[in-house]
Amino acid sequence: NEVLALQSEAGGTPYYLHAGESPQSSLLLKGPQGLTPVDLHVDPIRDARGHATGSVVNLYDISEQRRVDQAQEARIETLEQSLTKFHELIHLCASCKRARDHEGHTMNFESFLRQHFGMRISHGICPDCFKDLYPDYVRERA
Repeated sequence: NEVLALQSEAGGTPYYLHAGESPQSSLLLKGPQGLTPVDLHVDPIRDARGHATGSVVNLYDISEQRRVDQAQEARIETLEQSLTKFHELIHLCASCKRARDHEGHTMNFESFLRQHFGMRISHGICPDCFKDLYPDYVRERA
């Protein structure tokens, strides 16, 4: 039975891989351009009686996937940080609807959202308010 000694990307003690097994983590392959992260798969070559006579070792370069994963993790972290801001209690005046920030300053709600959450607001009229505000126009279109 073929056995291959491997050392994980994290370093440490080498471990041994039998034919037909795959490592639990990716490996680093040292080449002319430096270290390249790879997934490694070992499959046995069997004779007619089913005995292992050798192994096929396949290495898959996962550099691009690593870059994509790292970029995605960075985006997720940014989004999680943004979401924690949304857990803040927003103090709104019941009368004028101005928002008060943690320093006690008040500002219109749109400015508050832009300043504290980086959000931009666009204005429009919802269908119900449109009917209430412009009943003549709605009747003409019907």
